[in-house]
Amino acid sequence: DWGFGDDEYLKKQAFFAISVFGAGVGVSADLRAPGNWDSRQDNGLEQENNFPQLTSCLDYLWDLAESTGLADELMVVVGSDFSRTPHYNADNGKGHWPIGSYIIMEKGARYTNRLVDGTNELQNALAVDPKTLKPSTFGTKILTSHVHDALRDYLALGNASTTGVFPVNNTEKFNFFV
Repeated sequence: DWGFGDDEYLKKQAFFAISVFGAGVGVSADLRAPGNWDSRQDNGLEQENNFPQLTSCLDYLWDLAESTGLADELMVVVGSDFSRTPHYNADNGKGHWPIGSYIIMEKGARYTNRLVDGTNELQNALAVDPKTLKPSTFGTKILTSHVHDALRDYLALGNASTTGVFPVNNTEKFNFFV
């Protein structure tokens, strides 16, 4: 027991990740949020229970990174493999929806406090100009692969050996980190 309660599974993962980074034996971690995020029933209640745990963990992660001197080297990407439909079903739940979002955090980054808005009020994808990152009739709908491609470029991993194993075949490039 590391002094965490049963409901602090995500904080345990954060503690372990920062410990590994601080020891110099790892450079990335994939933390998995517990709880019923797959809320086909009672979506509002499930998300209401999950979000405080997620935000508390993010605060904890950044506080721990700051106290260990690692905050300046940390990038946190919050995302999911899919999102939820914009409307409730008969069970007050929501089904899978292909239009998602990411939160990307980095201490002191020049791209912070910005929203790249690529959906309308019904949560349908809108075209975005890859240069201005503004909605545009001639732009491109942002895909998960665009976000990962931009992350690869930003982190100077565009020429890494893994790019051949995990290719991204986008014709447009987005630079979300300007």
